[in-house]
Amino acid sequence: MKLKKLLVPVVILFVLAACKTGEKLALKLNYEKGKKYYYTSINTQEVEQSVMGKTIKSKTTTTTGYLWEVKDIDKDGNFLVTITYDKVETKKEGEGADTPSPMKDDFMKGFSFDMVVTPKGKVKEIKGMEKMMEMAMSAAMPDSVANDPSSKAMMEPVKEMLKKQFSDKSMSSMMEQMTDYFPEGDVAVGDKWEKVVNMSAIMPMKITSNYTVKDIKDGIAIIEVEAKVEPGEGEAIMGMKVTLNGTQKGTMEINVKSGIIVKSTMDQTIDGTVGMMGMSFPMKISGQTTIEAKEVN
Repeated sequence: MKLKKLLVPVVILFVLAACKTGEKLALKLNYEKGKKYYYTSINTQEVEQSVMGKTIKSKTTTTTGYLWEVKDIDKDGNFLVTITYDKVETKKEGEGADTPSPMKDDFMKGFSFDMVVTPKGKVKEIKGMEKMMEMAMSAAMPDSVANDPSSKAMMEPVKEMLKKQFSDKSMSSMMEQMTDYFPEGDVAVGDKWEKVVNMSAIMPMKITSNYTVKDIKDGIAIIEVEAKVEPGEGEAIMGMKVTLNGTQKGTMEINVKSGIIVKSTMDQTIDGTVGMMGMSFPMKISGQTTIEAKEVN
């Protein structure tokens, strides 16, 4: 009887240890050649700015749909993916919502570029971005702008801004938001890792994300994410310099077999300043970004 009493806690300890350690998984992208995946990104931002003693509030929701087609896999296992914009929709509320945009809302739709991405989600190369943007910007201008010399001249700073926003470097960091979330080694429930991403678009920022595997169930890894946002390195665009500090927090669901995001939801709270013409204006941003992906063939 005493032996049984001693064995019971020992057995429990072994069970608990097994549950804690769990099976190690090699989380990574595992695209298949010829397969197509559809990614949807929905970004909602509420912005509050103080300008010359006046508080300006606005809300913007941008929905973007991308079709990713895996064209090839090289000898190192890297994927050559052609990405085509399928949907670009923007909804504005609040201050300035009624102001007509000089660009067509869906001007990116139908345009493609190529990307080389590693199994661990690092973007090695972006191809065709410059050509795509030249074509897209020509298609973006409404006839009322394209046929008016003065309006076309006013569009030049906007075109320059878009060229920088959609440069090879900035697009690499944008695409890595959908791919660069994997740990270096194998992981199990309870394991943690850190990733740093530098964004260099209109609002340059450094994002340090900490990931924790909360559960692995039915082929889905559930990962908790907490991130710190700090000012990044980037030039002022159209004379405007944006500095941001804040946090992001959310959950990712990763398909263990393919490595794609089944669903990711990230909430953000950010304080910042906009500097222009020798003045600085405070700004608050709160919002949510959701990303979903699925195989479509």
